[in-house]
Amino acid sequence: MSTTLLALTVLLAPQAPAPRRAAAEPVFAVHRGVLGERGVEFARLGLGDGGVGARRDSHTDVHGGHVTAGGVLVRAQPQGVKFDFPNGADFVVDTRGAIRLRGGEATAPHHNGVRIALGDGAVVEIVPHGRESDPLRHVEVREGGRATALWRHGAVLTWSPEARAAREIALVALGDGRVLYRGGVLGPIVGFERVLCPEELAATTPAQFVGIVGDVLARSLADLAFTASRRLVSEPQLVQRADGLARAAAQLFLRGDAAARPAGATGELLIPLDEGIHLAITPRPAGDLALDLWITGADLPECEWVVGTRTLLHMLIRNEAGEPRYAMQGIDLSAHLAGLLPIEANSDGAALVRRLITARR
Repeated sequence: MSTTLLALTVLLAPQAPAPRRAAAEPVFAVHRGVLGERGVEFARLGLGDGGVGARRDSHTDVHGGHVTAGGVLVRAQPQGVKFDFPNGADFVVDTRGAIRLRGGEATAPHHNGVRIALGDGAVVEIVPHGRESDPLRHVEVREGGRATALWRHGAVLTWSPEARAAREIALVALGDGRVLYRGGVLGPIVGFERVLCPEELAATTPAQFVGIVGDVLARSLADLAFTASRRLVSEPQLVQRADGLARAAAQLFLRGDAAARPAGATGELLIPLDEGIHLAITPRPAGDLALDLWITGADLPECEWVVGTRTLLHMLIRNEAGEPRYAMQGIDLSAHLAGLLPIEANSDGAALVRRLITARR
């Protein structure tokens, strides 16, 4: 057994779970076992299920509204769009694109339009004319690969790149359906920034959230072991290291509660995963992020995920001069990254994640 595998086996003995963080604190954590059939399950992130119910076939109701697979009724009229959730929660989007709650809480207008992703994966796009006195221009629900137009006033639109860009960062309806976050994804990292919340929930709802999807890291370590066994046959110690990482992946990234950065921590971004093992997150000048898996006392990380326009996983070794280098070509995580959120990955969403991470330093 290699030294690395032995160290991982010893250090990954069952440990007492880390204490839960207060819900209202900004969250920065590795989340374990949070992927479902349709990407990240929001309830497993601790952000609520978005007020959706048991899945069913989506359909049009008798009044012409659209009922999503999670039972959310979306109705479009000239005066705005109403969202009714199975749990009784609701909100409206007015003719200027502002989102309003019954308690009076509201967002600023979204003059270029807004996309709202629901907890069941449906995405509703709402485009106003721009003036409060004008009816909505367009309302569309996208769900399960289908698009359903609920409202259209005037000619079919050819939206400008500028108007499309203004809707690049979608809003995600979480909590009981009434908590709205700006959402983004960068590689295996999802980020949310709260923009609307009922006053009675504000003290227990995080204003900012950064979550590293442990499931993706675990799957990539299995890929690493498979690839190393074929590319590094002349270097059995590296093959054993990759195999040890793959064996440790389930306990590190799939089992147990979220592993959070300690409350009040500043400076270097470190997340303890288990006794003697932690993940270090380092922003790089070019805009990439490095996620390094460390064992206490080691002089090199066991592996490194480089997150940018692509996400690649590497093992590190030292060359003859003692300098660190990658052992082989990186493992591309693209196959594991599609569909993490109901909103597609884009540059503005990635910038949101980078900004939230930088704010934690």
